[in-house]
This record gives sequence, structure tokens and C-alpha cells, in this order.
Amino acid sequence: MVQRVLGAGGTAVVYLVRHKTLETNHALKVLSISSEGIRKRLVTEGRVQAMLEHPNIVSVSDVIKVGRDYPGLLMEYVEGPSLETVLRKYKYGHPEAEQLFAGI
Repeated sequence: MVQRVLGAGGTAVVYLVRHKTLETNHALKVLSISSEGIRKRLVTEGRVQAMLEHPNIVSVSDVIKVGRDYPGLLMEYVEGPSLETVLRKYKYGHPEAEQLFAGI
């Protein structure tokens, strides 16, 4: 069940979704444009991200079909502000930004 929009970019929208059976929150990234190349790229992104294990990388647990067969990435949901919000709010200098990105 869709709870709310978490963010949007040029090719996709990310929603906060709640699993009806498990009663857990997840992020669902769904394409907002219709292009075969972009759909393939999203599936590739999901495969690569699913193989990565790092505390600073959100895990992808599944690729699902949404709407008219658009792929959607079902991801771990992490509570907190977006990187864009943090950078805009705190105006990091070079040393602070370097330390922040070293963790990423």
C-alpha cells in the first residue's frame, strides 16, 4: 500500500510503501517515463544494487512489475532526510563534505 511520495527525479518516483502481509515499510522506485532503454537500465541498477552489501548503501530486495509492466525496485526504507536536504540545510565546507562522502 502506497503511503506517500519520498522523492522524484528525471526518470523515476520513489514511494514509501507498506507491505500488507509483513506490515513492513519499503521504498519503491518506479519509472515515470516510458522507454525500453530506461526500463532495462533500471533492472540492471536493481541487479547491481542487490549484489552490494554496505551499511551506507540501500539494499534492493526485488524487481516487481508496476502498472503497465514498468519495472519497480523494491528497496530497504531508511528513515531520515535526503542527501539533497542535508546538503542544502547544512552548507558543508570542503572538509565536512569530504568526510560525509567518504562514508558513502
